[in-house]
Amino acid sequence: MARQSIMKMRRSAVADGRVANSSEEDSSNSSDAIYERIFHAIVDHRLLPGTKLGEDKLADALQTTRARVREALNRLAHEKIVVTYPHRGAFVAEPSIEEAHEILGARRVIEMATVARLARTATAEQIRDLETCVAREQDAWTSGQRKTAIMLSRSFHFMIADLAGNAVLSELLRNVVSRMSLAIALYDRPGRGDCFFGEHLGLVNAIKAHNPEEAAEIMTRHFDHMEDQLNMIEDPAETRDLVDVFKADK
Repeated sequence: MARQSIMKMRRSAVADGRVANSSEEDSSNSSDAIYERIFHAIVDHRLLPGTKLGEDKLADALQTTRARVREALNRLAHEKIVVTYPHRGAFVAEPSIEEAHEILGARRVIEMATVARLARTATAEQIRDLETCVAREQDAWTSGQRKTAIMLSRSFHFMIADLAGNAVLSELLRNVVSRMSLAIALYDRPGRGDCFFGEHLGLVNAIKAHNPEEAAEIMTRHFDHMEDQLNMIEDPAETRDLVDVFKADK
């Protein structure tokens, strides 16, 4: 093969590699990816209510552009997870006590509807998936992995909504749960668990028995207990350095 042809093939391979690498970088640094990283940092309580979300600092912490950060913050503001003020910038939202009650009330209505719906339609495979999630959650609480347990608890509630087959309710629940996490960060009683996996197991059993009335009743008690665990007294929240928050993502 001619030397010129070999060199052309090598240049082509290098170019292809650059395209692939660029595609990977674009995927991990896309507007959606930046949005998800900030969203999860807020929901997981790494960014607490009241934290200032400076565009420059976030861009440095996330190794991205201010434009992508601004787009993500605008989306989060639309979802009321972030609030923006003229000449002051963006901050993680701080729901008032009244808002916290309203958010919990909305979540109660949505989840009573989704669990009753799923109890009527659940398949054997769906029930096994729910049982697996609850078992993993119980193991995480038992072994002291609180962060993992909270994530699995949240996943369990999302799973019920997704399996119930109503995309609109699932989307609404994602927003309500994320805003509820802000209320929990502000008004949580020290030392409590985020959720009650024993009640989760009761919900699975009611779904397995195809008993929508019992499932809805257990979900009602579940939210009664969650509300009882909130100390509805407004108190200034702790803030953290943005660079430190996103080091855990690497």
